[in-house]
Amino acid sequence: MSALAKRQRTTKSRPTSTLIIGTHSGTFQADEAMGVFLLRCLPLYHKSPVLRTRNTEELAPLPIVIDVGGVFDQKLLRFDHHQRTFNETFGDKFQIKLSACGLVFKFYGREIITSLFPQLESEPDKVTYVYEKLYKGFIEGLDAIDNGIEVR
Repeated sequence: MSALAKRQRTTKSRPTSTLIIGTHSGTFQADEAMGVFLLRCLPLYHKSPVLRTRNTEELAPLPIVIDVGGVFDQKLLRFDHHQRTFNETFGDKFQIKLSACGLVFKFYGREIITSLFPQLESEPDKVTYVYEKLYKGFIEGLDAIDNGIEVR
């Protein structure tokens, strides 16, 4: 039985989305766990099951994959940061490379914030403030830990 079939069998008791989030199997890491949580804050992925595998054939058809697969391409919804050439940061003022969580937050953070706090949707300056504050005060620490940088 494939990992996907096993996962679908265990989630039948609650309604799920047909959009499956892919991430790696094996040891749990904070960056992919938080990345999945952040994606599930979006209405599109709110009830999405997670497929934990390293099998590229099982990952290929999935609509979004984080922290596995060897590809970072926002347009393809592939958010892995494990390539030697990967140098993506949160912005010009930042030096720590992004983890899977940081990638999800960089590209979906504003949408996540307005999804959780719809009253901010008409106040883009406040959304930007919260977006930057959350990154600097929380997500950046996860990026640092995942990249072997001591957090002070």
